[in-house]
Amino acid sequence: MWRVRLRDRDLQLAEDLTTRRQRNKRELAVKTQKVDRWRTDWEIDFFRCMGEIAVARVLCLPPDLSVLAGGDGGVDLEINGTTLQVKTPLARATRDYLYFNDESKLSCDFGILCNIDSDETTVLIRGAISHVDFLKKSGIKNFGYGERLCVHVRDLTPMDGMIASIQTYNLLTIGEPC
Repeated sequence: MWRVRLRDRDLQLAEDLTTRRQRNKRELAVKTQKVDRWRTDWEIDFFRCMGEIAVARVLCLPPDLSVLAGGDGGVDLEINGTTLQVKTPLARATRDYLYFNDESKLSCDFGILCNIDSDETTVLIRGAISHVDFLKKSGIKNFGYGERLCVHVRDLTPMDGMIASIQTYNLLTIGEPC
């Protein structure tokens, strides 16, 4: 597991991106899919942005700052055509699972599981899994709001292994967190 403490500018970026995304949702009258009784939509989206920014830093990529009408289509980051989706579940019951609502929502080459540490400025990058391996290892679990296709954190490749997989896939050299 990698611990990425976000800098003030990263947190400000997450805040600005969250505000833009929330404004876009309001303007388009997007119905919330929130299932967290304790957090607002803004807070949930903010923590998701934190996860995306942390992974971008580790991979020395610029974070995706686009705000699209229909969402990101399941792609949070891209490296030479290899697509990544970062999931940052907040509920205690889901924090050890990388999950998708169904197979059609799994549209990336790699899924990455992150959690927010108790200080709410540090992102824990728990691991990653390829699309193919996710489909081989996944099972169905109901976290209280419908069945989800998921894998447990023990089925994920640690971050070093994921970087090696992407390097092999793209022949890239990725260094220390930027």
